[in-house]
Amino acid sequence: MPEANERIAGDGYSLFSLFIMLGLFKGILQSLAGPAPNFDMQRILAARTPSEAAKMSGFVSIVLLFPRYMMVTGLTVLALVYLTPALKQMNSAADFEQILPLTLANFIPSGLLGLIIAGLLATFMSTFAATSNAAPAYVVNDIYKRYINPDIPERKALKLSYLVSVLFVVCGSLLGLFVPSLNSMVMWLVSALYGGYTAANVLKWYWWRFNGIAFFCGMTAGIILSVFLMLTDIQPFYAFPFLFGFC
Repeated sequence: MPEANERIAGDGYSLFSLFIMLGLFKGILQSLAGPAPNFDMQRILAARTPSEAAKMSGFVSIVLLFPRYMMVTGLTVLALVYLTPALKQMNSAADFEQILPLTLANFIPSGLLGLIIAGLLATFMSTFAATSNAAPAYVVNDIYKRYINPDIPERKALKLSYLVSVLFVVCGSLLGLFVPSLNSMVMWLVSALYGGYTAANVLKWYWWRFNGIAFFCGMTAGIILSVFLMLTDIQPFYAFPFLFGFC
């Protein structure tokens, strides 16, 4: 399908071998970097012992990753087998964003369909809640309470956390109005942004001279370059090695 090939080229997947190698390279580096400095790290720190933290992290990886990608693979095979003829007939009018809804609606039994939709909604809700709660934790505890007002009352800190959560959600919603596609934003998050801070997170575990100032400078430089990348036409995934090497 010419339309599908154009979409693949536009999303940056035309050099498939290079894409796979970059994905493997990125995965190894992220594993070496340990838990990301977000709600994953909060779960690790909330464990009572290092042993429990390791078990929790491994269990989450098995439960989260294996069913997700097996389901994605199965839905992809169903779509390739049954929807390809219909997409060919549509030619330029083909809407690839409708492949997943059509596959779920036409080829998944009713009971299983409800379970999948409930799972997708639960995934969204848990990710949204964890991200919304992580933002005030960093802003209030690590910045405001540590450097601005160490003696802030708990009730006031709680209200400030609510305010920060609302502001982050509103700002994120407004930014979403300017995003051309969900894929472009996801690619930027998992490629450009990860490339910007992966090096600093790897080195902090294995290089004893990599202190807090170096970590801050590496993270800041990587995030600034990642934001600048959004203004260019460079594919985020192919920019990952350059961002990693610079930072």
